[in-house]
Amino acid sequence: MNVQQFIKKWHKSTLKERSASQSHFNDLCALLGEPTPTDVDPDGTWYLRARRQTPEMADEEILRRLLELNLARSK
Repeated sequence: MNVQQFIKKWHKSTLKERSASQSHFNDLCALLGEPTPTDVDPDGTWYLRARRQTPEMADEEILRRLLELNLARSK
């Protein structure tokens, strides 16, 4: 999924947050090039919804990717 596809899909969405959250999160993972929680943790033993808890993805990296996404959206 690219930025334009993500924006097109979610801009027109009228779903409530609760009904759309998992799909939105999975699409966000795809956009950022990250695996979904079920891809990396099918048993649900270590993946936290807020962020993947591994050294490979530090807080700074998450913030950098979100900033890049935000900048791309504003163009």
